[in-house]
Parts: sequence; structure tokens; C-alpha cells
Amino acid sequence: MYSNIFPLSISARIWDSWLLYGEFYFIKVCLGVCLCLWEQVTENGGYEMLIILFKSIEKYVTEENLFAKIDEIKLTEKEYEKIKQTVFSTPDLEKLI
Repeated sequence: MYSNIFPLSISARIWDSWLLYGEFYFIKVCLGVCLCLWEQVTENGGYEMLIILFKSIEKYVTEENLFAKIDEIKLTEKEYEKIKQTVFSTPDLEKLI
């Protein structure tokens, strides 16, 4: 996961952190990427711009910026587990939207 869009140095840090912190770290990475791309997406368009950004993500997401954004996210593993349990226990996921 993430190894096809990031250089090896970033992918290795993500995987090392995943091994240390567990699956919830992947969620933090996803949110970190979204935060890094937020300005570009909101200024230049929606979904179509997001696809373009992911094809050239190295121009918009640097290693330092990504991990700084990840560190800013205050999601704890306990909060993540609570959210995950809520999602999986909801029979009709549309109710969450």
C-alpha cells in the first residue's frame, strides 16, 4: 500500500510505522495525503484534479510535508477502533453519511 505512488524512502517509512503502530497508521497516512493535496484540489477542481495529482504526487507531497501532516493528525488508536467498530456494526452504511 502506498508503494506505487511514493518513492522508496517514503514507502519504507510508512511501512516501518505500520509495523510499529498497526493498521490505524495507514488511515493517518491517507488523511496526511489528503491534507497535503487539499489546497491543490480545492483551488483547481474536484475529483478530476485529484486523479491528476495522484499521477504526479511527488510534485505536491514531499516526505517532510507528508510526515508533518501525519504528526498533526490527533487520531489515537483507541479513537480509530471506536470509529471502526461503529462502521462495522452499522447494518446500513448509508446511515453514517
